[in-house]
Amino acid sequence: MRAPEVKHFPAEGFDSQDIDLLHEMRVYYTGLYERQIEMEDGTSRSYKAYIPETASYGDESVYIAVPDDVNTAEFLTRSGWIELAEQEKNAVILCVFEPRNQKWGDEEQEVEYIRKVYMDMTFEENGLHSFIFPGVFNWRWIGYGSGAEMILRYAFENPMDFASLVAVDGCSKIREETLNKAGETCFVNSSGHRYSEWPNKKIPVPVWLIGAENEAVVKYWRTANDCTLERTELPFGYRYDQDPLSPNLMTFDQKVGQVRVTTVVPDYTDDSFTGRAFRFLHAFSRSGKNSPYANMLYPTAEDSRFRRETVIVDDMEREWYVYLPSSYTGKEPMPLVIYFHGRGQTGLVAMRQGGWWNCGERKNFITVCPTGSLSGREKGQIPFVVWKTGMPIWSDRTWQKDDHCETENRFIRQMLGELTREYNIDKSRMYICGQSNGGRMTQMMAEKGADLFAAAASTGAPSVVAQTSLPLFICGGEYDLVPANLTEDDQIADERIADALRKRLQARGIDYEKRGLFRSGIFTNMVWSDEQGIPVCRFCSVRHQAHSWRQNMASTIWDEWFCRFTRNPETDRIEYMHRG
Repeated sequence: MRAPEVKHFPAEGFDSQDIDLLHEMRVYYTGLYERQIEMEDGTSRSYKAYIPETASYGDESVYIAVPDDVNTAEFLTRSGWIELAEQEKNAVILCVFEPRNQKWGDEEQEVEYIRKVYMDMTFEENGLHSFIFPGVFNWRWIGYGSGAEMILRYAFENPMDFASLVAVDGCSKIREETLNKAGETCFVNSSGHRYSEWPNKKIPVPVWLIGAENEAVVKYWRTANDCTLERTELPFGYRYDQDPLSPNLMTFDQKVGQVRVTTVVPDYTDDSFTGRAFRFLHAFSRSGKNSPYANMLYPTAEDSRFRRETVIVDDMEREWYVYLPSSYTGKEPMPLVIYFHGRGQTGLVAMRQGGWWNCGERKNFITVCPTGSLSGREKGQIPFVVWKTGMPIWSDRTWQKDDHCETENRFIRQMLGELTREYNIDKSRMYICGQSNGGRMTQMMAEKGADLFAAAASTGAPSVVAQTSLPLFICGGEYDLVPANLTEDDQIADERIADALRKRLQARGIDYEKRGLFRSGIFTNMVWSDEQGIPVCRFCSVRHQAHSWRQNMASTIWDEWFCRFTRNPETDRIEYMHRG
């Protein structure tokens, strides 16, 4: 396989006339591209990105730091990374750090370079994601030789940027004083808020360390991952696993932190090793960036579990992903949960991250995750994927940008038509849920689709409360974008949230002050019921949670809300525990 030619993105950026509405998830640039970033001293440095022919919007990335003395294009080819990126069912975008003149230099300057490149890849205006849009989660890193050393140094200072890390032959020069300094450094978010309770040594990252053993580095990562002292012996090495009773909030649902050590260094260009490294990296996923209380580490869901389906709505291809539990035979109707993703994500990301498919496997319901629609961005940037819902205006109970809302409404109704024709779905037990922008979509569809569903649940958008006849579960975090925190006497602290709830309850003839209140661990719940004692609204404030979704919420919402409501097909009334 020949090394690909290095190309450059157009200086004027993306031409919006090129948008292909019939291939909504299309990526417009493929091949090996080079970009330049400016360093603090005014010099320029390059990095590269390889976008496979089969890539689409939101595909996952691997961040690679090449070793000294290699041509980047040739190294990606000989090591098998390009072939792997092309052959994966869902293509992998390669984001590549490279040294100046093929030699990694001063550690401080190189860590600055990595930081600047990572920001350009993921966050900067007019950065890499102006031309492609890699997945917003799952930051998986691998480094070789001196490149591995620099990636490790960056990881000690920025562990929340890593879902997983493979360091090949890069530990030997790292000294204990470096670890001590990095470990005591506390996380500071983009607004400058310092989280003194979260030093870097408490932030878990699954790592695979390959090469000469450095006991200090192993101990550091063992501490960060809250591993037990017991180790599992492996061929040519060993592994430490996270304590199953670890209290770490970043692994609240599933304890996946680990440290794997291999003493034998493979040939850097051995494509069989590349495959093994990728499988390790891909076993973990991470979400949430700007707060330790939003940042979570999970195992990865295999994309092959999910079925992609499409329909044309308003001259645009729209997609959704379906998970059928193993108990589904088609003979008996099965409940359906629709989960709406957050801003900039896709239905596939929602399937991977949301945990609803796993809950559906255990509880016997079908999970569907649709993808939002294309939205314009700044001139020269590729379009963005969002749910076009606008914001509710409570004075007249309408939604802004109603034409956009109707587009989304038509899509969901057409999607349901396709689903109910293809699968045996219990139409009396269909439910909707969403996080952040998807929470707003849930609220909008709770109004516009009140004739379709039996209940709705919204998270990460606590100030949005639909005027709907559907039973409504609203959840927000203590540190959410609009904080859903409570006062000492258990009142909702943010008057915008309280006022939105009052108006919704008033429309149903229910007194806001007459509520039930109960606590369960980090969850504080307020429940309002009608005259028959049937819950019509539940508000949940989650302690120690920022703007994020925890997978265990799927089970909570299903067990304590969705499964209790049914739409009677004869009366079209919603029943609670088979009474209404």
